[in-house]
Amino acid sequence: RIRMVNRHVIKYTGYEESELLGSPVTEILRDASVYFTLRDAEDPFVQEENSLRRFDETYIPVKFAVAPVIVSGALLGHVFIAVDISEQLEMRKQLQHAQKMKTLGQLAGGIAHDFNNVLGTISGVCQLAEIKIKPLLPENTDFEKYLQLLKSSLERGISVTDRMATFVSGNEPNVQTISAMRHLLKIKELARATLPKT
Repeated sequence: RIRMVNRHVIKYTGYEESELLGSPVTEILRDASVYFTLRDAEDPFVQEENSLRRFDETYIPVKFAVAPVIVSGALLGHVFIAVDISEQLEMRKQLQHAQKMKTLGQLAGGIAHDFNNVLGTISGVCQLAEIKIKPLLPENTDFEKYLQLLKSSLERGISVTDRMATFVSGNEPNVQTISAMRHLLKIKELARATLPKT
């Protein structure tokens, strides 16, 4: 049971000293089993993470240790030492997030590179079609319309890879005002050319 508390325990938990004295230490711990594990451990310097329960039923993350108090060979009790690790946990969380974003950035960079190669091939085919095939076809065919739709889709694909490259590099994106109606008309033309009429 608790025989003595310092002002920091009172400050962090919000309890009055009279409320804590005489109470089991395990009542203010989220996981009481860890306390007994440390109390019975041979090494008094082992530390574990746990949470202290505050008077309002919220919890403070702490790293704590339990050391025996021995006088003249007799065990008088144990000293419970806890350190608030809220800031450390927040920093750990931010570091983990940064590592995830780094991994995501590397993945996006690889995808953008591969996608760029595919778009380069499609662009080359479009140019060849316009140079080699278009002159051989009669006028008033749908070839030109389909070719323009393909070029429009190619432009959108290039725009996507540019945004992915911007994300990977960490630079500020280039924000532009676009005509929504223009893009809707392009989508309409693409759907009309590719979807069956019935």
